[in-house]
This record gives sequence, C-alpha cells and structure tokens, in this order.
Amino acid sequence: MVSGKGWFDLTTKQVDLLDDADIAILAVRLQGNKIYYIDFKELRKLMTTDIMLKNPNEGEHWKLYVWEKYIKVQGHDKEFHIEPELVTV
Repeated sequence: MVSGKGWFDLTTKQVDLLDDADIAILAVRLQGNKIYYIDFKELRKLMTTDIMLKNPNEGEHWKLYVWEKYIKVQGHDKEFHIEPELVTV
C-alpha cells in the first residue's frame, strides 16, 4: 500500500481531547518544509469507530496518510483536502 508523503496515528485519548475543544486545529509537519494546519472538527467526520485500528502500542487509534493535497483516513474512501504552508527556517 502506498502511504503518500507520510502518516501519523491519532489515539482515542488524543481525539477525545480534540473533540472537547471549542476550536481544534491540528498541525502536521512532515519531512521537508511543509506544514499542514487542519480543522480537526471537519477531519473528525471521516474518523468513524468502524475503521478504528487496535494494537498493543497505540491501543485504539486511527491511521492517517498525508498526501500533497489531501489526507486519507485508513479505511475511509473520502479524501480530506488540504493545502500545505511552507515553513522557513
């Protein structure tokens, strides 16, 4: 399976904290000079319990794959469109 530019996991504990926030912005930075600012409340709509993964390290979680212009939640067909911002160091 091709995984795009990178991937990250969100555990149920992390998601619970983000769910409780009035405004939840998730910042994702992968290798290179790009950062993605994500409206978590919108992304959350793709993160259903039926596609949640479970393993001994992370427990229950979702795996998200980052592509150049979108994020895919493993197990969901819909793309969540994003635009990266360049980070200058």
